[in-house]
This record gives sequence, structure tokens and C-alpha cells, in this order.
Amino acid sequence: MKQEFDFYIDERVMIWNRLKFSVEAETLEEAKDMAIFMVTKDREEIDFYDFELLQDTLTEMEVGDNEGNPTLELYCDKDAELIYDNANEDIKPINGFEKLYQDIAKANILTKL
Repeated sequence: MKQEFDFYIDERVMIWNRLKFSVEAETLEEAKDMAIFMVTKDREEIDFYDFELLQDTLTEMEVGDNEGNPTLELYCDKDAELIYDNANEDIKPINGFEKLYQDIAKANILTKL
């Protein structure tokens, strides 16, 4: 009888994050100057009151964008074992599934033609 097995992907992506904070000042110009100083020289002291991940800016990263480190890792949920990452050009077959991987690789090549 077939069973269902769960997996998950950890993926490194680039995304813009909007961090909101307030500055008290006498004028808007003074507040702008203070905000620039805070962001460039004193950021750890900023009390952010809200943040928003700007979803429409999400971009997948390539291994080359990540200094040769993986940007995609595949895990088996049952034991949290890392079973694949994309840092290596070659897919590394595990547990005797070499032919299955070769067939998948051939199918992917054929669909790209």
C-alpha cells in the first residue's frame, strides 16, 4: 500500500522589507535629517513600530548570487534530513534511485527543447 510522505523546501530569496518608525522634530526638514542620521549612523536604536514584506519584490536567488552556497534545500519532513541542495550542478541520487533521477533529468531536458 502506498503511503504519503511530506517534504519541504527552504529557499533563500531576496525581498524588500518596509520598516516603519517615527521621529519627533520641530519641522519636517529636521525630521528628515534626523531620520537619515538614524538610518545611517544609529540604526540599532530605531524603534520600528511596524514592518511589511513587499511581496511583489520577491526574487529567487541563484547560487551565484549567494557566494556559491545553496539557495534551495529540500528536506524530508519526517526526519528533517537534507536530501538535496542546488549548490552542486549534479543531482546526487540517494538510496538507489539513480535511474529515477536520470529519467527525471532526461524528461526535464526534453521539455526544454
